[in-house]
Amino acid sequence: MSSTPSWTAHAGAAYLAPSGPGNHSHLFVILNDPMPFPSMGAQGCVCVVGFSSVPSSSTTYDTTCVFQASDHPFIVHASFAYYRYAQALFAGDVEKNIASGIWTPKPPDFDANQVKRLKDGLFASQHTSRYLKSLKI
Repeated sequence: MSSTPSWTAHAGAAYLAPSGPGNHSHLFVILNDPMPFPSMGAQGCVCVVGFSSVPSSSTTYDTTCVFQASDHPFIVHASFAYYRYAQALFAGDVEKNIASGIWTPKPPDFDANQVKRLKDGLFASQHTSRYLKSLKI
């Protein structure tokens, strides 16, 4: 009897997690393979950024990194990387939330070029925290 390999946190992995008001879930992407981060001990950590739909009105949003419909199978209309809410997480916590069903994997992975775009945006956006900009990911 074969067992399904468990999901592991890694650069490019995407998942849905509840965020924002109501029962909304948003797409998040892991930007690096697990590694220790400053001030977070020796555990493996990952930097994650979520997406939000580009507003249709005159509402301002972070234009640093916008993905169009079909750039990833789950993105069905223009969406921006929400760097204001990017965060550093323990990789083990991400994996536990996936394993318990709180968060849902959304394959396929983002490819290396897409992850590079997201990382470049992380360091370029005026909305990214100084801590995340200091990471060597």
